[in-house]
Amino acid sequence: MTGGARPQGRGVAAALAGVLRVAYWLGVAALLAGLATTLFYVATAATGGGFSTGLVTADVDRENWQAIAPGFAVWIVFAAAAVLITSRLRRVFATLAAGDPFVPENAGRIRQIAWTLAGVELARYAIQAGTALIIGLFGHPADGKMDVGFNARIAAWVGVLVLLALAQVFDDGARLRRDQSLTI
Repeated sequence: MTGGARPQGRGVAAALAGVLRVAYWLGVAALLAGLATTLFYVATAATGGGFSTGLVTADVDRENWQAIAPGFAVWIVFAAAAVLITSRLRRVFATLAAGDPFVPENAGRIRQIAWTLAGVELARYAIQAGTALIIGLFGHPADGKMDVGFNARIAAWVGVLVLLALAQVFDDGARLRRDQSLTI
């Protein structure tokens, strides 16, 4: 390589870091929108199911809340996970674009992504169980029957294991690089 030439992979990593920056802010917006929508729904339902300010009229479907409430929970869990994952990936890609991916922090970042994915799966199971409990206690929504079967996604758990293995590779790479720097 000469002078200011950059390897092709670094340019791709920098571009992906830019895409992840946009995805991060979209995730933040989705999380805030989910929280605001959930609070709005709960407040509206608690005040009788509707209100009007003159400019805005809102009416909450109080007969189908069994279907709506779990949807809000899924929205918030997935948006929060997207924010955490994209923030960690941005930092990993930034080190890759800088030409120094085997820093000890990247192993921790990848491990955090793995545990976040595991947490999303466990939250999905909890939401499925909570939805089944709600339907058991309060019945199905007025507009139809909800299917609340349990389904484990093996691919998600394999992804968690792959990410944990990748984190170990980054740990080992950082250790080997550190050991090499000490060698004369």
